[in-house]
Amino acid sequence: MTKLLNLISSFAFLLIFNPGKAQSDTVVIHSKSSIEMRADIEKELTESKLELEKTYKETVEFLDSVETSDADNYKAYLVQSQNGWTKYCEGKCKITEYQSRGGAQGGYAFYNICMTESNKERTTELKNLLTEWKAEFDN
Repeated sequence: MTKLLNLISSFAFLLIFNPGKAQSDTVVIHSKSSIEMRADIEKELTESKLELEKTYKETVEFLDSVETSDADNYKAYLVQSQNGWTKYCEGKCKITEYQSRGGAQGGYAFYNICMTESNKERTTELKNLLTEWKAEFDN
């Protein structure tokens, strides 16, 4: 949530304090349009979603390759937690979207930012689990 507030603050700062060409000939700042900003947000969401899916798939495949009852249990819990995590993030980010509905970018951009941050957090979590499981099963 802190990252979201920082992004919003940065966005507001850029809108308010964006120096124009007349203020400086040495500094060239290209301020992005709302459309460009939304495109960047969408692109980052897509990238985070792909990275999460890749990490999740790699983790499941590793557990499948171990072929022990412990690995089977881990996999069952992983699948269950992933399904729960997905529902939780969608609900959490819909709250963020609704809270931001009156903003200049509209709420949907904030939903996407929230989902991107959540995807990155979950990807890190899955990578840590995979590292732990590889150590546990000596792979």
